[in-house]
Amino acid sequence: MNSAQPHPRAVCARAVAVNARDHWRLWQSALQRLATPGWRWLVVAPALVNIALFGTLSYFAWQWLAQLILNATTQITLTLHSSSGGLLPSDWLANVSDWLMSAAWLLFWIFAGTLYAFSFTALAQLVGAPFYATLAERVVTAERRRQSSQRSWVVFLANTLWRELGKLVYLLGRSVAVVVATSLLALLPVVGVAAPLLLLLWMCWAAALQYLDYAADADGDSFASLRERARQQRLTTLGFGAVALLCAGLPVVNLLLLPLTTASAALYWCRRYNAQ
Repeated sequence: MNSAQPHPRAVCARAVAVNARDHWRLWQSALQRLATPGWRWLVVAPALVNIALFGTLSYFAWQWLAQLILNATTQITLTLHSSSGGLLPSDWLANVSDWLMSAAWLLFWIFAGTLYAFSFTALAQLVGAPFYATLAERVVTAERRRQSSQRSWVVFLANTLWRELGKLVYLLGRSVAVVVATSLLALLPVVGVAAPLLLLLWMCWAAALQYLDYAADADGDSFASLRERARQQRLTTLGFGAVALLCAGLPVVNLLLLPLTTASAALYWCRRYNAQ
């Protein structure tokens, strides 16, 4: 090898450093866009709508579950009492009832914590889709220096929700397949250690597609076209998706980070995917 040529590892490290710097500048630019007067409501509005909706659903779910657990523990206690012919001490039955209720609540918190981590993000994205689509369209319009489209809000809302549902079906179906495949792979010796990495790569890929699609839609590109462009830049797409996944995976906090991720994705789309 010629001594004047740089080592492949040095070239790779330099490329990673440049890519990281470009991503950092991209997110800085997105934050500046969100601070633009007249744009801040696109951050606040979806957060308030999601908090109100999710808070209301959580309240009614809590009331329903609390009554369900109380009825179940009471029924079990009465069954034990009647099946024993009244021989079991009332203090012992009270302790069993308390233990069952504590165990039920413990299982609920474990299940609810896992469910909330996924459902909160999914609901936030679905409810906030019109706001995020509007934000992406504004970013793309400003980046392109062109006039914004004059679509009616009814048409815009219908198209956005329809596209979001189609995207959700595409990503959800493949996510289930990937989870099943990686779960089976994890059972195999040696190669099973790659299962978590493969799952993480898919999650990064899905997160990138999720947010880049808002800008693609604003430019009139189909979801299939976006996927083709993403395949042409796999590594950079995965890098962006990793950051997007981190922002989207923080319940409650992600309500403020999702608009930033959307704006960053719109800039990324304009500068790296579809420069004009």
